[in-house]
This record gives sequence, C-alpha cells and structure tokens, in this order.
Amino acid sequence: MFEIRSARLNSRLVITDNDCVGWRLVSVGFVSVLTAALLTAPGAGAGEPEPAEWREPTATVTEDPEVLAEDVGRSEKSDVVVVTAAADGLDVATVPVTGQAAAEQAIAAAQEQPGVVAVGMDQPVHAFGSDPLRPEQWALDMVHADTAWTTSRGAGVVVAVIDSGVDGSHPDLIGALVPGFNARTDRGDTSSPDTDPDGHGTHVAGTIAARQGNGIGIAGLAPDSQIMPVKALDAQGEGYMSDVVEGMTWAVDHGAGVINLSLGGPDADFASSAVTYARSKGVTVVAAAGNDGTTTPMYPAAVPGVLGVAAVDANGNAASYSNRGSWVDIAAPGSRIISTVPAPENYASYSGTSMATPHVSAVAALVRAAAPGSDPVSVITSTATDMGLGPDYGAGVVDAAAAVAAARPGPTPTPTPTSVPVQTQSVKVPSSVRVGRTKALPRRTAQGVSISGWRTSTYSRCGLVRRAGKARVLGKRRGTCKLRVTAPASGNYAALNTRLTLRVT
Repeated sequence: MFEIRSARLNSRLVITDNDCVGWRLVSVGFVSVLTAALLTAPGAGAGEPEPAEWREPTATVTEDPEVLAEDVGRSEKSDVVVVTAAADGLDVATVPVTGQAAAEQAIAAAQEQPGVVAVGMDQPVHAFGSDPLRPEQWALDMVHADTAWTTSRGAGVVVAVIDSGVDGSHPDLIGALVPGFNARTDRGDTSSPDTDPDGHGTHVAGTIAARQGNGIGIAGLAPDSQIMPVKALDAQGEGYMSDVVEGMTWAVDHGAGVINLSLGGPDADFASSAVTYARSKGVTVVAAAGNDGTTTPMYPAAVPGVLGVAAVDANGNAASYSNRGSWVDIAAPGSRIISTVPAPENYASYSGTSMATPHVSAVAALVRAAAPGSDPVSVITSTATDMGLGPDYGAGVVDAAAAVAAARPGPTPTPTPTSVPVQTQSVKVPSSVRVGRTKALPRRTAQGVSISGWRTSTYSRCGLVRRAGKARVLGKRRGTCKLRVTAPASGNYAALNTRLTLRVT
C-alpha cells in the first residue's frame, strides 16, 4: 500500500498493491502524458486566442512503468508523482518509494486509479542562475565545498575582514556586508570601510562570502555568511598593528564570530592581547603565515590561539612563497585564487597566504553555522587532510566537508570579566616645550589604543592646538604645563585617565 502526499489537497489518496515500494520518472514521458491529457480536453484548440474554460481532461496513462523507473537505483529513495484531474484544476501528489522495483509497482498502481492523467518520477530542478567563474575555482573542489554546502552555508555568521576595506558595491557582494569600522580615522583616513582603494580586502571577502547562484562571477566558500569590513590598511595595503588590534576589538564587540587577518608583521607584544580578548568571547581568529618563504614566525599568525595559515597550490603542493614552521596550524589553497576586486576589473586571480587565509575563515563560518558553540579551531585542525606536507604546514589542508560533518554543537562560552587580565595603559609625552613652539602629542597609548582627548588646566603656560590632524602642545610662558589625557578601555586594557606634566622653557 502506498500513501500519496498531496501538496494541493488536504487529503490522502491510498493506492493498494501487494508489494509496492519505490520508483522514478523520465521527464519527457511525464510531459508527453500530461500534454496529451490536456490536449484531449474539450475546447483545447491551438487557434483559440484565450484558454478555454477548464474541463477535466481524460487520458489513458499507458507508459511502461519499467521505462519510467529505469533510472532509479536499487536502494534509492525517490518520489513518484501522480497528477489527477479535478473539477477545479490538477491535483499533484507524491508517493515516497525506495528502489526501482517499488517505483515500477507504484507507477503501475497509480495508473489504474480513476482520474489520473500523468504519472512519473519526481525530478530535481534549479534556478538557471549560476556562477560563470565557478569552473576556475579549483580551491572549492579541493576543500570539498559542494559536500559541505549540503549541511552548512555559513548563514548567520559574521566574518570580520580586517584589511583595506571591502567594496560593498561589488555585484557579487550585494547583501553580504554588515556595518563596519575604520580604525584609521585618527590617521586622517575618513573613508568608509565599505570602500577599498587597494582591492586586497575585497578579494578576501569574495573568497569567503561571494553570493552563490546569482548568475555572475564566483561563489564564496561560505556563501550565506556576512562580511564585516574593518579598515586597517591604506590604499597600498600597508598599516599598523595598533590599528589591527583596535579593529579586532571593535569587531568582537560588534558581533563578529570569525576574524580574518590576511596580513601580518614582526612580533608586537600587544597583538596577543586582542587575540586573548577575542578568544575569551568565543571568536575564531585566522591569520596569514606570510609570503617570505621562510620559517620566521609572523604575527598575529604565530600567536597561540590563532589559526596560522600556510598556502598550497592546485596540485596540493606547498606554495614556494609560503612561510612555514611549527607555529603554522593549517594549510589552504592560496595560488591563483580568483575572487572579487573593485571595478573595472571586478574579478582577478591573486596568490599568497592572504588568499589561503579566507578559505580557512570561511570553513570556520561553516562550522559555527552548523554547530553553534563548537570550537572551529579544534574541528578544523582535527579534520584536515594529510597531503604529505610535513609538520611545518600544521595539520594538513583544510577540508570543509569533513569539518562540517565533525562539528558538534557545544555550549556557548560565557566569559566573566576576570577571564581577561586587565592591564593599565600608559602614554609618553615630551619632557619640555619652548615658549612659542609646539610639540606633537601621541595619538595612541603605548598599548596602541586611540587617545580620546587631551586637556590642560594651565592655560596661561600652555595651550593645545591641532595641526595636520595631530594634537600639539603650545608653549606660552615658562613654568609647569599640566595635561590630562584620556583613552577608552580596549580589549584587556583598562581605561586611561591620568595627568601628566612637562616644562615650558
């Protein structure tokens, strides 16, 4: 006995047959039967300018069940479609079956039912929108993206791209961006974070979250995730670690689940503080190993708790330019990666660990979406593919499908204020300034946090002025100049509010 599921009627049609179980459809046969049925309806003439009044079609359904079910596998689960004429239209119902024999039986049984005008196997359909450059995205195949997407596409996860900005007007990124932050404003850069004069950040963002199936360009590895653009690099792709730390802190405080750092430099003690803060809030931090072809650690990639990423080529070989070492955690596709860039090019192929890093960030987004509360760092490293790269390339090459399959929901971390050590901030000022002269005051604390403001209570001896976007102290007459400086709390640094003195000579 088969039970037919009807999407149109709130009723059931039961087909009885001794051993009925499973089946499938040849679409040409299905369409021809339905067409023949409709054409036999009274008043259905090709020359009529408008459709005739609906009349129930009558037809004898005679297709060979064996032919209709020939594509069904021995143990394949599928649905037989049964189209029945009704007084007000057609009722389309489905019969779940397993295997070819069951499909043939279900088809034969349905053909005997009164009012049935078409029977066949259900077939998958898809929108004709596609990503024309998808065939060039070899990296998606290497990490088994198509399999991963059956479980997770990164929906609901925000990936902060701390870089040169992200072009929010790019057609493949429309709808992908959330509000961002410019950490360079105190350097005179007032541009929006969703603009990208360099193109590097846009390339990274596309690798992560370019919209899939929109008929243009590429598909991101986490195509339903969202990008938070954080500008820390200038139009030449250069910047300062202090801006990176400030950007990381802002991203954590504004909902990022993953932070992508396709950048790096020599060790900076204060960079680890931002990583500690991010990890305390359950945020995954991913960083590029660098392109010098050496084993010299690069930061933040070498900071404990960060997923440091090396690069491989399309053959799975270590990229010659990629840094490596015991401080690297994982490898990912990084050579000749095609992704989004600002107009007029729109798409370009880049190579580097900067390109490998967003593949790992995207997999982290897939894992977080599939299993909220899980730890993407341990999941990604434990499911990587060993391609014989050796220990200097971490656990191996990232595998999106394996990571998503292994992800298990875990408790969302609830950090307490004591989970992050609070450190004091300090600032250095000139020891003296001459009468009639000015000296520049720091724009940041020694820990890299932007200073909120400078004030003075000794106006007769000194004053504060701004030149070229910088705060300066002006000597007025000899004596002691008192200044007060403030800076906000950031990461694991306490707010700064202190008084300083210098001499006016």
